Amino acid sequence: MSVSYGGDSITFADGSIVSSGSAGFKNKIINGAMMIDQRYAGAATANTINDYTLDRWNVQQGNSHYGKLVAQQVQSANSSASNYESGSAPAGFVNSLKITSQSAYTLVSGDYYCIQQKIEGYNVADLNWGTANAVNITLSFWTKSSLTGSFSVVVSNNSENYCYPITYTINSANTWEYKTITIPAPTSGTWFKDNGLGVRIYFGLGAASYTSAPGSWTATQTLQATGTTSVVSTSGATFYLTGVQFEKSSTASSFEFRSYNKEFFLCQRYYFRISGAAGTGIATVGGNGTASAGTTLWFPVAMRSAPTWSSSGLALYGYTAGSIGSFDSFYTYVTSSYSARLIWNGSGITSGSVVGDVNCSNGNAYAAFSAEL
Repeated sequence: MSVSYGGDSITFADGSIVSSGSAGFKNKIINGAMMIDQRYAGAATANTINDYTLDRWNVQQGNSHYGKLVAQQVQSANSSASNYESGSAPAGFVNSLKITSQSAYTLVSGDYYCIQQKIEGYNVADLNWGTANAVNITLSFWTKSSLTGSFSVVVSNNSENYCYPITYTINSANTWEYKTITIPAPTSGTWFKDNGLGVRIYFGLGAASYTSAPGSWTATQTLQATGTTSVVSTSGATFYLTGVQFEKSSTASSFEFRSYNKEFFLCQRYYFRISGAAGTGIATVGGNGTASAGTTLWFPVAMRSAPTWSSSGLALYGYTAGSIGSFDSFYTYVTSSYSARLIWNGSGITSGSVVGDVNCSNGNAYAAFSAEL
C-alpha cells in the first residue's frame, strides 16, 4: 500500500488519513484504536460473553442464544506477545478487536449479534440531536473480514426507538478496508445529554429480528439493516474492527490518536480495575478490634456515577500484638463517583487496634469498579 506523508498525518492510497496529532476530543468514540483491554489483557473471551470485552466495547448475543462468538484484542506489532497476529491491524494502527464465529449457526426469530459502543450523553450534547439545530455526524473505521458482501451499522438513541441503519460493503476477503458513513442529523427522537446513555452504535454480526431497511431514520427498534451478512452463520468466520471515529462533521477527517494515558483515563471513567502479581498489596486497612476492618479507595478519575464493585482472589490480613488474622468476607460500604469505602469482616482479631493489607492471593486477583452505561 502506497503512502504519502504531510505534517503530522499519513495519507494512504485509498484516501484514508491517520494523524499523529490530537485535536482534543473530536472523536466521540473512546478506545476506537482498541488499545485498552483492562478486563482480558489480550486474552480471548469466553464464547458465552454478552458483556464488555475491550474497554467501552460491548458484545451483544441476543435471545439468550450465547456461545456463538469469541471476542479478543489482537495486535500486530510485537511477535512475542500472546495476542500477536500478523496483519491484525492496518498500517498506522497496532490493535484491533477480532470476532470469531464458533459455528455455522442458523439464526432464528429473536436473534441478534453485534458489537456496540454506548456514548455518554455529555459527550454528544453538542450535536443538538432531537432539535432543529441538530448537526450531521460521520462514522469512519477500518474493517476486515473473511466474508464479503453487505454489512451493517446502526446509530440509535438510548431507548432504541429512533434508529438509523446503514450498510457498507466489504469487497475483498481478509483485506483491511477503510469505510466512511455520513449520517444526517436527526431532528426528532429523545437524546440524553447528561451522564446517561446518549448514543448507541451497533456493528452488526447477524440478526433475524430487530432489522429495518437502511438509509433513513426510523422510529422502530433496529439493531441491524435488513439483508446484511451474518458473521455467526459461518463457522470460523472472522470480523476485525479498529480506527473507529464518530465526529461532528459531514466528512471524515484524520483519525484522532490520543495518547495511551489519555485514552486509559477516558476508559477509567466507566471501568477501573486494580490487579497485580501474587502478594501485591492494593490497599491498607484499619479497624478497632471488632473483627472488621475498612479502607477508602480513591479512583484515579471521577467515574460516570457511583460504581458497582466486584473482586476475585483478594486476601486481607490484619496485624495486632504480633499476631495475624484473616478476614474472609468483604463488601462495599458506600461508593461515590470519586471513592469507595470498603469493609472486610472475619475472625482472628478480636481486640485492640488493627492495621492490615489487602493482597492479591494469585496472579489473576483483582478489584474492579464499574460505572458502565
